[in-house]
Amino acid sequence: NQNLEAMLQSMSEGVIGLDNSKKLTLINSAAKKLLGIKDVKLRRPILESLQDKNMIALFKEILSQKRFIIKDISFELDSSLRAVKFYAAPVSDSLDKQAGWIVLLTDVTKEKEIDRMKSEFISTTSHELRTPLAAIKESVLLILDGTTGKVSPEQNRFLGIAKRNINRLTDLINDLLDISKIETGKLELERVSCDISKLIKEVLESLQMLAKENRLDLGMKVPKGFLKVKCDPKRITQVLINLVSNSVKFTPAGGRISVSTQVASDKKGKFIVVSVSDTGIGIDKKDFDRLFTRFGQLDGSLTRRPGGTGLGLAICKELVEMHDGQIWVESKLGKGSTFSFTLPAG
Repeated sequence: NQNLEAMLQSMSEGVIGLDNSKKLTLINSAAKKLLGIKDVKLRRPILESLQDKNMIALFKEILSQKRFIIKDISFELDSSLRAVKFYAAPVSDSLDKQAGWIVLLTDVTKEKEIDRMKSEFISTTSHELRTPLAAIKESVLLILDGTTGKVSPEQNRFLGIAKRNINRLTDLINDLLDISKIETGKLELERVSCDISKLIKEVLESLQMLAKENRLDLGMKVPKGFLKVKCDPKRITQVLINLVSNSVKFTPAGGRISVSTQVASDKKGKFIVVSVSDTGIGIDKKDFDRLFTRFGQLDGSLTRRPGGTGLGLAICKELVEMHDGQIWVESKLGKGSTFSFTLPAG
C-alpha cells in the first residue's frame, strides 16, 4: 500500500477515486494541483471539494454515467486558462458490481494552445494566399480567352494545366479555411427549412459536365413532393458536392452515380437519409475509420484519379454533425460505395 501510494503521488497525471456514494476515496498531488483543490475532504462527496461551477457540472455528469467517458474542459485557475482532459470509468468489485469510479486527469493546456496557434496560422496564411491566387487565375483566364493575343494550341494546353492546378489550390485553401473555422468554433450555421430534393437537383446540374467528361451517368432517386429539412443550404450543398465529386474520382468510365433520399424516424423524431451511391472501385472495410479523418486519404491506386486535399470527408463529417446528423459509408472492394448522412426533418 505504501508503494502504491508513493507511485500515485509521483505521477504527473491526476488520479481521483470515488466510491458508490460519490465520496472521495483517493486523490493524488497532481489532481489537487490540476483542479486547484487546497481543502481536500476525503470520505466526503467530491462536490464539496470543488469550487468551479463547470467542474461541478462535469463531475455530476461523470457520476451519472455507468460507462467509460472522455471529456475536455477549460477553466480559469490562478488567473490563467487551463485545459484538462478527463478519463472516467466505473470500477467493479470481485462480484462484478459497481464499486465506484476512477478518474484520470491530464493537463492538455499546452497542446490546446499549440492547436489554437496552428489554426490561427492556417487561417491567416490561407486568407493571405487567396488574393495573389485570384490575380494569377484572372491573368491565366485572360490569356486563355485570347484577350492578350492569339494563343497557340501548345500554349493553350499548358495554360489549361495551370488553370486546373490553380483550381485545385483554391479548393485546398477553402478546405483549410473551413477546418480552421470549425476548430475555432467560428463556423456558424444559418439553418432554415428547405427542400432537400431541390438542393440535390441543383448540385447534380452543376456537376453534369464533370460527369460527362469522365463518361459517367449521374442521376437522382427522390420521392415526389417536398422533402423539408432543417439545414444551412450552403453547407449541405458543400457536403453533397464533396460526396458526388468523390464518387466521380473513384468511379471508372461507364459507371453510374446516384443520389437518393428516404424518410426515417427514431425516438428523437423524423429525419431524412441522403445517400450517394456509385459503381466505383470500392473501399476496404479496414479503411472505413480513416476516411473521415483529416488528411485521411487512402493509399493510391492505378484506378484512382489524382486530386483532393484529404480534408473533404472530414469537413463533411463536421458539417453533418453540426446539423445533429450522422454520416457513414457502406462499401465493398470492386463493388462501389454508398455514403449516407442524416438531417433532421423540418
